[in-house]
Amino acid sequence: MTYAALMVYVDIREDAPARIKFAGNLAEACGATLIGIGGNLPEMPSVDPYGMGAMVGELMTLEHDRAESALHDAEHKFQELVEGKPFKSEWRGALAYPGSLITRESRAADLLILGREAGPTYPYNEPNIGDILLTSGRPLLIVPQGLEKAPVGGTVIVAWKETKESRRATHDALPLLQQNSETIVVELTEKDNIDEAKRQTEDVVTFLGRHKVKATAYTEILGEKSAPERLQEIAREKGAHLIVMGGYGHARLREWTFGGVTRDLLRTCPIPIFLAH
Repeated sequence: MTYAALMVYVDIREDAPARIKFAGNLAEACGATLIGIGGNLPEMPSVDPYGMGAMVGELMTLEHDRAESALHDAEHKFQELVEGKPFKSEWRGALAYPGSLITRESRAADLLILGREAGPTYPYNEPNIGDILLTSGRPLLIVPQGLEKAPVGGTVIVAWKETKESRRATHDALPLLQQNSETIVVELTEKDNIDEAKRQTEDVVTFLGRHKVKATAYTEILGEKSAPERLQEIAREKGAHLIVMGGYGHARLREWTFGGVTRDLLRTCPIPIFLAH
């Protein structure tokens, strides 16, 4: 198994150059094509069209120009950083909602690489991670701000839970796991479930071994600390540079609301998180 094409979202945020370099380093390690994608949409002015009719047209023109300029800047940033690199690259950009654009174009990639959400997201210029996870049918790799080193050649934590999301994430992450020297399958569980947790994680280790992934199982009774806190502690203790996990939550119309563990890790984890749904 391998990733043949990676897709990285590019915007004009200050963390975009590091994200592009991260994606480029991973593309080089995988021998994959890197697709840069950018989306922006003119934001409709919130004015009374009857009281300010003449100004509405001017505001819409200015907003259209702003969106086009941001898209051009994103493309320029991407092309500048991939020029001369030892992998193929291409650019896709459009005046469109970023989330909808990424979902639509995700058919061309095996893995989508996004930055961590900076705060409340606006559909005009920033994709919603949960929405893309729910609608794209592709795994996501969420990159903390400023990180350039690709998660290969080290230790990976698989945060196991007996769900279809965990099974999907573990399978979809195989090309990444095969690029690393050690994978630790971690399940944090209740006291009365510890024996079953050990059996489950050992099964996952056996599965990974059949795919030539060196893996070990680690089970622990969850104490006073929350699951996100303890997972991050284990990742630090083991020197891991990636966490693989299922993306959990629920849908409200088109908006995806993450469950507590996923949400807290996405907000605080200092290493990349691989998500699948």
